[in-house]
Amino acid sequence: MSHRFAIRFLFGSAFAGALALRCDPDPTPDTTPPTVVASTPAAGAVDVDRTTAITVTFSEPVDPATVTAAAFTLEAEGAPVSGAVTLDAAGLVATFAPAAPLAWSTTYTATVHPTVRDLAGNALDAAYSWFFVTAVAPVPEWEQVGGQVSPADAESEDPIVMAIGGPPAVGYRHASFEARLAWFDDTTHGWVHEIDPTGGNIHSSIYGTPGWCNDGSRVWLAYSLAGDSGADDDTFYDRVFVQAWSPSTWTPQNGGAELSTVWNATVGGANAWEPAIACPPGGDPYVAWVEADVVPVPDTADGLWVSRVHAASADRSPMLSRIPDDAGSYATNVRTVGIAVDPAGGAVVAQWESDETEQYLTELYVSRWDGTSFTPLGGAVTDDWDYNNLCVPAPLVLDGEVYIAYSRANPDDYTKHVYVAHWTGAAWELVGGGPVTALSEAEHYDSSDPHLIAVEGELWVAWSEEDTVAAASIFVARWDAGAARWTLEGRHLNIEDDRPAHDPTLAYDADRGIVYCAFEEQVDGWPQIFVVRRALEP
Repeated sequence: MSHRFAIRFLFGSAFAGALALRCDPDPTPDTTPPTVVASTPAAGAVDVDRTTAITVTFSEPVDPATVTAAAFTLEAEGAPVSGAVTLDAAGLVATFAPAAPLAWSTTYTATVHPTVRDLAGNALDAAYSWFFVTAVAPVPEWEQVGGQVSPADAESEDPIVMAIGGPPAVGYRHASFEARLAWFDDTTHGWVHEIDPTGGNIHSSIYGTPGWCNDGSRVWLAYSLAGDSGADDDTFYDRVFVQAWSPSTWTPQNGGAELSTVWNATVGGANAWEPAIACPPGGDPYVAWVEADVVPVPDTADGLWVSRVHAASADRSPMLSRIPDDAGSYATNVRTVGIAVDPAGGAVVAQWESDETEQYLTELYVSRWDGTSFTPLGGAVTDDWDYNNLCVPAPLVLDGEVYIAYSRANPDDYTKHVYVAHWTGAAWELVGGGPVTALSEAEHYDSSDPHLIAVEGELWVAWSEEDTVAAASIFVARWDAGAARWTLEGRHLNIEDDRPAHDPTLAYDADRGIVYCAFEEQVDGWPQIFVVRRALEP
């Protein structure tokens, strides 16, 4: 054997031995399961930011294939939260990213399930769970829009705030007989008033309050023109008319004719009042009102009518009365009405109507109008024994569902609470199971004047409420469907805390993400109009 061959043989033998040693099975295989050594937010943490990262850190690298949406979950009080799960490059930190910011003031439970395995195939011994609580929503800031809207020379009441594609507008009644429209000038930061198209002759009682609506650019006014007690023709009666406003110009609708029954020599005429108006986007408005029934024979019962109003014409409904007038001792008069547009077509109307057997009892009813006929939505939503102080009902159609806000006086001491009810298709159910209130039952004295709108698919309601000591205040609440509760949107909205305020209305400018609220507040003995606003996101 040559030396050269011997060296090659010895080297080859050493290499083979080392290779054999390297390929031998590990005498101590990895059988230790991974553990969670840290998590964020910390277990039991409170006041957690809604956008915080939700992470777990493992004791060793884990198999990315096992870190899935099913392996790392998040729940909000039992309801799963959708989101994406990722693992960092080192295989140590898994992150759950919710699809949307978490809810305010909510308990969340995060869980890492034992389907997570390390690189050797060892699974977590058991699920790892912890909880945390998100922060309480910050108090929304409402800011006043300009100064006092109404002039200080007389009382101003019943404001309707509208979003008109930029600055807000507000319609209201001034000095009893005038219909005022004011819009906010962003340049001068003041309110600009348009002329009164009614000639200062609207019906002056609480049942003659003018109605306002807008489609984002145009504004419509429905009003009861006060009759002339000295006339012997149709001008003797209160009659309902509609006018449309485009910047600086008022145009009579329905060809300038009244919506109510036209007087004639055979049956005479009838008073018409309580106009309520609602506007579909980009379309002509619907108007509902109360009018004495004079056809086919003179009658004293007051019913509800609806009309789709166009520039030169109007489509008038038959009379609607939900309680038979011939069944009892008392006339079943319709007393106060509200209307909302149904995006699917037609309108939804609400009416308080006198009971046929109980003199002081009124009942609240809701019906659909499809342009041809009325369809009742169940029976009475509620009843009210204080028929002299009925609220204007506020119906709303949201995602095809019908809601209504109202205040009701109890039959014991006539104190009032505000409620929101939902038509399930078979019955009326209270949203939240009880009244909408900012005060405890011990503090509460009275609530009234609710107004209901939709903001980004959620119910928002404004109302006036007073306790046993302080003046009436304006409050706004949002229905939190996830938490199944009404959530106050800030403190009360009064400009001055010690001045009573009433009759709030809401409007939402979706393009700018701004909610507006208008209300009347007592100033030196006169009710005056103010508007406040807040951004949707704090």
